[in-house]
Order: sequence, then C-alpha cells, then structure tokens
Amino acid sequence: MNIHWIIFKLLDVSTNHASRTELIKEMKARGHDVRLYCGYLDRKEPFGLGEGTIRYFDLPRIRKVRAVFYAAAVWRAILRSLLRDRPDVLLIDYTVQLIAAPLLLVLRAFQRKTRIVLDIRTLPVGVRLFRWSIKAFLLSLSLARLDCDGITFITEGMGRYCRSRVGLGRLKTAVWTSGFEPTLFDPSRYEKAPANGRFRLFYHGALCLSRGIGSLILAAKALEEKGLPVDLTLIGSLIDRRELLALVEENGLQATCRVLPPVPYEQVPALIMACDLPVIPFPDFVAWRVSSPIKLLEYMAMGKSMVVTDIDAHRDVLGDADFAFYAGDSAPESLVEAIERAYERRDDLERLGRRARAMALADFTWGRQAERLLGFFRSLDGRDAMPQAKTQVRS
Repeated sequence: MNIHWIIFKLLDVSTNHASRTELIKEMKARGHDVRLYCGYLDRKEPFGLGEGTIRYFDLPRIRKVRAVFYAAAVWRAILRSLLRDRPDVLLIDYTVQLIAAPLLLVLRAFQRKTRIVLDIRTLPVGVRLFRWSIKAFLLSLSLARLDCDGITFITEGMGRYCRSRVGLGRLKTAVWTSGFEPTLFDPSRYEKAPANGRFRLFYHGALCLSRGIGSLILAAKALEEKGLPVDLTLIGSLIDRRELLALVEENGLQATCRVLPPVPYEQVPALIMACDLPVIPFPDFVAWRVSSPIKLLEYMAMGKSMVVTDIDAHRDVLGDADFAFYAGDSAPESLVEAIERAYERRDDLERLGRRARAMALADFTWGRQAERLLGFFRSLDGRDAMPQAKTQVRS
C-alpha cells in the first residue's frame, strides 16, 4: 500500500513525534511505502526512517509568515500527491483539512483512486483561545463529510465527542491510539540508580499550567512540608516558563525540583527507569479527557506504578488497576493525597508495575496501532480485496 501523510507540525521540535515516526516504522516494516510531509524548525531529522521517507517543507524562521509558507507547501504537496503520485491513501490532520479543503474538493472530481482520511490526534489545547479554535476544529470535521472517505480518532472518547458535535453521516471511522516501542521501552535493559533515601517523582512532556504542572510543583512543596523526602524531575518544552520557574523559586524548591529541556526519544526510557513514581496531573479539561497520553503508555511499558488524575483518558486505559493511584482532581492537595498513598506502598510499587507492563504489551505497542490503521485503510470502499503486503514485524 502506498500512503502519503501530510501534517501541520514542526517535527524536529515536537514532543510527540513518536505518534507519527514510530507508526511509520511499523507500517514500513510490514512492507508498505509511506511518505510523511511536514515542517521543521532547526534540522531535517530522519528519525531512523531512512532517506526520502520524511519530505520536509523548507520554511522561513519568522513565525508570523511561516504559517503562510506552510499553507502554500501543503497545497503543493496535495497537488503533487493526488495528481502525480496517486497514492492509495492520503492521510491528513485537521489543520491541513482547513488549509486545503477547497483544493481537496476540486481534486476529488478528477481523482477518486486515492482514499482521503482525516486523522484526529487531539482537540485544540490552547485554553485562552479554545472558544475560537474549537470552532475551526469543528469546521474541519464538517468539511470532512465532503472531501474525505473516512476519519480516524485517537480514542473512543474522541470519536464520541466529535460525533456529538458534528453529524458525520456515513463516513467510516476507526480508532488507533497512542503506543510505545517495546524493545526500547523494556525495563530489563536499564538499571535503576539507588534512591539514597529520596522518593523520586517524574513527569515528561509539555510543561504548562494547563496540564497541571503548576499543581504538581505545589504538591511537591506540600509533601516536603509534611516531611516526605521527595524529589521532582520535570522534562520537556517549558511553555509557561516564567510562571513555572517562579513557582519553583518562590517555594524554595531549587534543590529538589529539576526542570530540564526535552531529551532525544531514545533517552526517555532510562529517565523513566530512574524514578520511583511518575505523575500525570492533567486537569478535567475536554482536550485531556479525550486524549491518549503517550507518556501514560511509556510509564506502563517501563513497569511503573503511577499517580494519575481521575479523568476518562486515564480511567479508560487503566480501569481499576492496582498500580494506578488516582487523584480526585488536579488540585495540589488531591495530588498530595494520591502520592502519599503510593508512598505508603513504596515497597510494593515495583511488583505492581510488572502488571502495568503486561497490560501495555497486550494492546498498546505501535505495531498493534499500525495493524489497526492499515486494517481501516483496507476496509475503505473495496480495499478488503487489496493484496496484503508481506509482513516483516519488528515488534
């Protein structure tokens, strides 16, 4: 199968590039030809995909004009894809759909071979502009009824939310969720350094107030005041830099709270292994409720018990698993209570975490997600008869 994938993302600085790059590795390992079209900020990183798999758009660094050049690059890529290359599937995200809807509508009149699929990985996450950005998102869904053959969602919850807001008619839909690479995220490959009497909390990903990171910092302070010997490590893009660094300084946590920049994907497992308890403090915001945090599955894959907030995105994956210590909400006092419960069982956390890895291996590898997506592609309008590619499964 020949698949073209066009996304609106600067891939080299993206903290969630694995949802594209790792999935593409799995599809290529199964004998399929995949091209990814996207932007970059500093470097054309190949992400181990081989020459020619990622077709980077050359864009100006000036932010205010970059979006205009990106839109033009998207139009060129779609014209080249649908009129010259004619792949079996063209996969796009909702921003690309908004940019190129008029072009897609016109080209569908000339080219029906390629199946166009809208892929929804996230709702708009900017809290301040959510009222306006969600309208654009819903417009993208509405346009999909005119120019797409199907839609894929990151979770069942995302699918339910989108159907409740926009009638999708007879469009075929499917779910493929986040995942992990089981060989890289294998705890047996890494050694855990001695704790020296400290209880090490951990979070990696985008660092911003809307994801509850401020509450987590305040929770660390409260735990310190209660006499618990906790250290907190935060790794990722520091979006709300001024506010979060001020919280660390104002609460005197410079010695026990480390805020570090993003690290290469290959270094993430060792950092997870080094901690005692990962924490995902996401608030009950609609964009987080219908999400599938990659970090959640990576923590499970590394055999970690964890503290998570009691939202659908976490509960739908973890259920009532005993390695999940739920916080009632993202308030600092709720996080403190959940971390204290985990701390009381600190001698059991490793044993409980082994169940987390078993659960992750059963349903959440990138290989499993690739099989779901490829199966959906084959189901689109006569694709069931398409010959299967030879499978060379990596994991």
